[in-house]
Amino acid sequence: MEQFRPKTIPPLAIPERLNAHCEELYELIASLNNILNLYMPAGQEAEHRFAMGELPDEVLEICQRLAKLTEMLRGLAELFLNDLSEKTGSHDIVRLHRLILQMNRALGMFEAQSKLWRLASLAQSSGAPVTKWATREEREGQLHLWFHWRGDTCQRSAGKAAVAQYSAHYCYLRNLAFAE
Repeated sequence: MEQFRPKTIPPLAIPERLNAHCEELYELIASLNNILNLYMPAGQEAEHRFAMGELPDEVLEICQRLAKLTEMLRGLAELFLNDLSEKTGSHDIVRLHRLILQMNRALGMFEAQSKLWRLASLAQSSGAPVTKWATREEREGQLHLWFHWRGDTCQRSAGKAAVAQYSAHYCYLRNLAFAE
């Protein structure tokens, strides 16, 4: 990415700032994971439904913050993608094309995550409560925590966030940008 550095570097693209941003995401995911685990019996498959889709204030704040942080990463990925698209005539097209494909993947991932966290933080959709629940499932000998939500506007694509697994994907940009 060093070869394709944008003319003006956005503040979030500064490595220290991006690292801090990603660390906050990791911490929020870990906090949400811990909070949701408190609602279910330890060490086994379980489910907890939030009455009328009402999340505790602390969980709601985490979902809102995650929506904002992932939206910022989406914006950064979009900025990088637009900048890379303008460089097609002046750089090695094979390397540039590979990087554009990677950035498109990151953009799609951040768009989806931003939308999911925004929907998770909604109290109502079309006047009806958004149903929210957490489940813990065992797959291949490991327990996985899932946070689900479903409302009128997202019937076709019900939200499902793999809370414990998200942190592995969040800072895809950090690995792409400014690698030395």
